[in-house]
Formats: sequence, structure tokens, C-alpha cells
Amino acid sequence: VADLERPPRPITVQNYLRCLRQFCSLAGVTQLRELTPDVIDSARIEYRAKARKQGRPDSAITNSWSKVLRNAAAVFTSSSRKLMARRGLEILDNPFAGIEKRQRISRYQPLGKNTLDRIMEDAPKLLHGDPEARDPAAEAFARRFKREHGKNPQWLGFDFRQPHPDVYRALLLAMGCGLRAREIDAARWDWIKEWEGRTVLEVPASAEGSFNLSGIKDP
Repeated sequence: VADLERPPRPITVQNYLRCLRQFCSLAGVTQLRELTPDVIDSARIEYRAKARKQGRPDSAITNSWSKVLRNAAAVFTSSSRKLMARRGLEILDNPFAGIEKRQRISRYQPLGKNTLDRIMEDAPKLLHGDPEARDPAAEAFARRFKREHGKNPQWLGFDFRQPHPDVYRALLLAMGCGLRAREIDAARWDWIKEWEGRTVLEVPASAEGSFNLSGIKDP
């Protein structure tokens, strides 16, 4: 893998191989040459049947199956096959070629009122910290990640036991005023104005490339 012009990250390679092993186990094959269109289709039927028994919706089943297929097929890309050839390994045709891997993207649906109410009810815990939150064991996770992948993780577990006032403010701007990520990052006090007897948040076009006028509820 390191011989590739743009080698994938180690964690990506592990994900590809994990999906290929998962697929072979599901298909009941021990050699890659046993992967035929009929075997792949039988594995799809078995995967769907097991997932339906777990009560998963068809859209989620289709999307997760497509993800497994795409990652397993990534082992057989042209760059990977060239690498295998340079290493003197046997070159196999991509058994997943021509297999449909599309996902079903559902229409956007806003969060329900009950979900929004629960989020806003728990939001003050971000401001003051939640003493009952679990320990994210960030240091142990960072050591394990570096040992497995050779570098420090980009993200660590969030410690909800500690106060996070900046996150609390961002949450209020996003869910209370409808601001987007860049608008939240650029937000200024002088955006708050009075308009026709109401307090509003005026977002200039330079903040996100558009103009937004969000109402602010009085406390």
C-alpha cells in the first residue's frame, strides 16, 4: 500500500479489508475466486433477511449493504491491482464489477418537536457540565489509536462532565436561531437588532453568502 502514489490511510485500508472479510464470511467463501455474481447476490439476500429480522428499515439495509460492497470492491481498484502486480501477486478481476452499489438518499426531514425539546432540555448541561456523564477515557483511546494507526486521532471522546460554554452558545445559535456553521463561527453581537418591535438576528451576506433574518424569542 505504501508504494501507491497516494496511499490510503491505514484506517481506510483496515476498513476495506474488514468489509471484504465480512462479505466473504457472509457469502461463505474462503477464496476470492469463489466470489461470483450468483454468490454475491445470495449474500445480499441473506444480509437483507438477517437485517429485517432485526427490525431495520429497508432504506437503512440498502445503504449499509451498499457501503459494505463499495469498501470490499475498493480492494480491487486499478491502483490496488497494479500494486499487487508489482509485488508478484496474482491479479484477480474485480468480482464486484457491474454490481449495483447505489444508496437511497431520503428526503431531508427536520427534527421532531419531541427531539428538539429533549435537546434543549439537556442543553444547560453543556454550560455547567454533567457530573453524571460517563468518562470518555480519552487518554486510553488516544494511546490505542496511535498504536494501531501510527498517529494521533483527530477527534477524542467528548467529556460531558466538564462545562463547554462555547458549544452551548453554538447550539443555541444553531437550534434557536437557525444559523449554519460558518454563520455561527462569524457571529457578532452587533448582528442583534430591533426590527418592527421584535428582536432579530441579522446575518450579513458575507457570513455565508446569503442574507438571513432570524427571530429571537424574548427570555
